[in-house]
Amino acid sequence: MTKLHNFLLATFIFCITNPIYSQFSRNDATDLILTQILADNLENVNVYSSFNTLPENGFIPLWHGQDLENPYSLSWYFFVDDMVFANWEHPCRYIFVDVATGNYNIIQKRISPQTLETDFEIIHEVLLIPK
Repeated sequence: MTKLHNFLLATFIFCITNPIYSQFSRNDATDLILTQILADNLENVNVYSSFNTLPENGFIPLWHGQDLENPYSLSWYFFVDDMVFANWEHPCRYIFVDVATGNYNIIQKRISPQTLETDFEIIHEVLLIPK
């Protein structure tokens, strides 16, 4: 009985702690965005990171009454301004990184988030106008 009890206790602890260690952190997601997904394009874009994760059925409010729905159960989300020195509306991207797996989804848009000033932090900035 003691062996069975120890086995069940060990299995229970593993099931509880395993999701904690397998989650994709904000730093992991930021690294993925900057060093892999956008690595060849960073000289021309501003990149913003969410401060918090977006829950299942969560959405990002965009201008003109539009919303962008989270494609995952829980994700980090990023906003990429593809034409930094242009006025809106112009091409931009939203990148969602699944907290559980690190998989990502890129959504093309032409409108910025309403909450850019409050819900995002700039993590890469173009400082000069390209020639």
